[in-house]
Amino acid sequence: MTYSIPRHDASVPGYTISAKDHPEERETEASDVEDYPDSIDLSLNPLDLNAKVSLAIDPDAAQLETWEDWVAAMQIYNAMFEVTTNPEGTELELMVNHKVRRTTATGPRYCTNAGNWLTAFYYAVTCREEARRRRLCEIPVELLREAGESDGAQYNPYVYHWVAALQAYVLNRPGLGEGLAAALELSDPERVEFGPAEILNKLTFPP
Repeated sequence: MTYSIPRHDASVPGYTISAKDHPEERETEASDVEDYPDSIDLSLNPLDLNAKVSLAIDPDAAQLETWEDWVAAMQIYNAMFEVTTNPEGTELELMVNHKVRRTTATGPRYCTNAGNWLTAFYYAVTCREEARRRRLCEIPVELLREAGESDGAQYNPYVYHWVAALQAYVLNRPGLGEGLAAALELSDPERVEFGPAEILNKLTFPP
């Protein structure tokens, strides 16, 4: 059974105007996958924002354009992880925005991080892409840690346990309970290692 949860109107007049440019923006970012694999992370935020804007305009996701934006965001996040988790120089064929894009893997980079993994997983689940979801869950958590923190960035430890728990659930392997317990414990605002405790209290805890 499908439930609709009423909410206030989150759209603004400018969203409808900017949405007219989404098809062109999707193709621009998709083309860059082929031309600039080293900069694929720069395509994440534009398509992620477009997906959110389209849903603000169309909260029921009843319009085809909304799904076009969401699928494109899902595909670009998936493409980023394919480019950055395969060995450097590997030739890849990736479907992005209705076309197969031929590009080359770069190997792990700072964008191969837990935050982007969670967003990619969210899009794969929302778009009901089981194969992509499972592929994401095969990426080692330690790789996300090493690559994501390679430029000096830091993540609260609960994030890695949360990712591990999701991977254990999807792949039906041991560690689900332990991962959930650790994520819950470490996301307690009183356990925050850095950053505002208020964010953990109001947005994250419990995960």
